[in-house]
Amino acid sequence: MDSKQLNLSYHTSFIFICKEGFGKGTVEELLGNYEAIKGEVEIRYKDIVFLTIYPIKKKKRKFESSKLKIIGQLRGIADYLSILYDSQTAFYMQQISKSVYNLEREFRALIEIVFLKNKGKSWYNKYFEDSKKEQDRAEKRPDCIKLIDNPLDKRNFVDLRTFVSQNINSSKNTILQKLQRIEEKLDSYLDLADFEGQELKEISVLLSDIKESSDLNRQSVSINDLYEHLTPTLSQEWQELYDQRNLWAHNYCLFTKEEFSRYTILSSTVLRKVRTEVTLLSLFNDEESQSFIVGNHSVNINLHKVKSEGSSICKLKIKFNLGSDKSYLYEVPKATYVDLIDISKILAEFIDDTSSSILLNNIEANPFLTGIIKSTVEKIINSSEMTEKIAENFEQLQKLLDKEYFLKVKMEGINFKKGELNKVETKMNDDLNNLLQQVFQPTESL
Repeated sequence: MDSKQLNLSYHTSFIFICKEGFGKGTVEELLGNYEAIKGEVEIRYKDIVFLTIYPIKKKKRKFESSKLKIIGQLRGIADYLSILYDSQTAFYMQQISKSVYNLEREFRALIEIVFLKNKGKSWYNKYFEDSKKEQDRAEKRPDCIKLIDNPLDKRNFVDLRTFVSQNINSSKNTILQKLQRIEEKLDSYLDLADFEGQELKEISVLLSDIKESSDLNRQSVSINDLYEHLTPTLSQEWQELYDQRNLWAHNYCLFTKEEFSRYTILSSTVLRKVRTEVTLLSLFNDEESQSFIVGNHSVNINLHKVKSEGSSICKLKIKFNLGSDKSYLYEVPKATYVDLIDISKILAEFIDDTSSSILLNNIEANPFLTGIIKSTVEKIINSSEMTEKIAENFEQLQKLLDKEYFLKVKMEGINFKKGELNKVETKMNDDLNNLLQQVFQPTESL
């Protein structure tokens, strides 16, 4: 990670007390072993050492590994060692803060929209209200907060995690799995004179889980009937995410690049699953709607719903006709409405359509404005500037897409394809798109 990504200097400040026989000279000698690191050290209040380390210019890539080694060596000469401030951790915390808001907000919104749509305005009171798990989060806040319903806001991240695990893990398949585990445990101890206490506890927990699941099912709530991607796997990922999020929530003094990378990958995975569910709900809101297609002879965008491993996903294809029977095709598996908006914003930037860019920026978090989204994308694609600029300077568009979109997709671990099509491939692709447009006409709401 370079300085442009961090947008701040690299530095870490320590406070410590040396063991007897060690002092400022020892610390300076220790720092002298690092070619890429400089340090400033002073002793105050008789024996308290203040130290700040930072990288030598153009040596920033080595800062984190050197920092961790220095911590180990300082521990060896210090009776007391603490970190006052770490600039990399500050950056990581800022990124996580934004990520946590998006994750929680979008996940809460997905639950709310689906239950409101399927169960009506009293959905929360009827199925999930539980005073033991709720907080009055409007208390001592501005009066306007008290005017807003948002029932899930009564639950914090911890209780949202509980909500996920209790409801997602209540499917019939999961209950049968738990019964199978109880049966296996009982069979394994049939020949024993008595059960060990721990085994009894495990069986008791399993029975309790099944009772809770049965209670939920009696409420006529079936997550499996309402969602495709809220699965036990997502529940486990949310638990892992919760553990990583705690490092941010409790403002730990040091957050490593490895921990940040693990959090980033996990949060991206979970968020993409949530956004896939939102995409299916917003752009594909009935069984007749299988494709979101916008295009003309120059540009064609096709977001298509397909089944994969028992659940629906969305595949995105963007094709540019370059003339002379040549075209260029991008394909993104497991795409969401965010990918559609991102591509559209880049196309607007390509033709200097500022008004469309502003509109898409303002509505990008509300994919249920499907009519506005479709008309805006059509306006961008059908402009005369688009046809002219693709013919004259497709290389510029490629650079924009690679830099502003596909780099981000690659960092999220999403594989994508891109390449030039020949005359035969272009004809086959055109025929497929025409067929999709005839068979899967978008609904009027799109």
